[in-house]
Amino acid sequence: ESYSFTKGRSGLVFGLMIITFTVVMILAGRLLDRFGPRLTAAIGALLYGGGWVAASFSGGSFAAVLVSLGLVAGGGIGFGYVCPLAAGMRWMPDKRGLVTGVAVAGFGGGAVLLSAVAGDVLRGTDVLLFFRMYGICSGLILLAAALFISFPDEAGDGAESAAGGRRAPGLFFALVSAGMFVGTFSGLKIVGNLALISGQAGFGDADAILAISLFSIGNAGGRIGWGILYDRFGGICAPAALAVSAAASAALAFALPGGIFLAVIIITGFCFGANFVVFAGMISDHYGIAVFHRIYPLCFLFYGAAGLAAPALGGLVSDITGSYDPALIGGAVLLAGTAVLLRLKLPAAP
Repeated sequence: ESYSFTKGRSGLVFGLMIITFTVVMILAGRLLDRFGPRLTAAIGALLYGGGWVAASFSGGSFAAVLVSLGLVAGGGIGFGYVCPLAAGMRWMPDKRGLVTGVAVAGFGGGAVLLSAVAGDVLRGTDVLLFFRMYGICSGLILLAAALFISFPDEAGDGAESAAGGRRAPGLFFALVSAGMFVGTFSGLKIVGNLALISGQAGFGDADAILAISLFSIGNAGGRIGWGILYDRFGGICAPAALAVSAAASAALAFALPGGIFLAVIIITGFCFGANFVVFAGMISDHYGIAVFHRIYPLCFLFYGAAGLAAPALGGLVSDITGSYDPALIGGAVLLAGTAVLLRLKLPAAP
């Protein structure tokens, strides 16, 4: 509003940041091999903080903000995201699900915290000044955090890396990537149109805002909860999470009392969080911890594709049919079919 950005332009900045983040993770994984997590994370800190600071000097230019946040800061996220996952798994190899869940819960929880802080600060502060303050503070915090990230000394690293390198991506990778795409596509399709879904169900704006908050809470809790479940039950958690998501998506197509509707939203968020834990754990188990950071970013690209397509496609279906129910039922069928495919076709853990 301050600099006459349309909702479309604002959404494009966010979308480009997500796409850049997922693509840059591939490069970050390669640099992690060569330079280790400390320098890789430091590069991410400089890019992320620097992108926000650069945007603060844009004068409100859309092109400058798009490049500064969408490309530079987005690239910083890609460098920063992969480091704690790879390092955490090596430090706690017997608790891969839990340590991954805690790390990605921090990623999601940080967004919720920033939204709350920014909402208060922006009431009396120019948005570009806030960009500068946030860029400096976040960059310094991330640089400090980078100093504490390292890999443990592991004599077996070389052998595990060689074994993982010989296991080329094939059916297993295709199935896991399909699960990542379908699981995140369905969740993003719902959360991206949650106000529409709430309104269609007869709820007001306040309930829609509450539903979005509950989805976020379920999402953060699901990342830790599914991490604990994965450590105990392994890869079966993937089809289980997709199956529960299918049931929740189908339930939203029916008239539900307010309390049940909100409970289903929490369950949807809880299962959405599973995608960022169980598929990472499965890749780590199948290919080995030592090469996880090279292979997982390729799978994570499917989350970027889902983020680009899901909210828009869900809205388009609603525009064409006049109801969001076909998108919900279609998503449920897709989730259920993928759950069955993973259950039948995924090979046993090596």
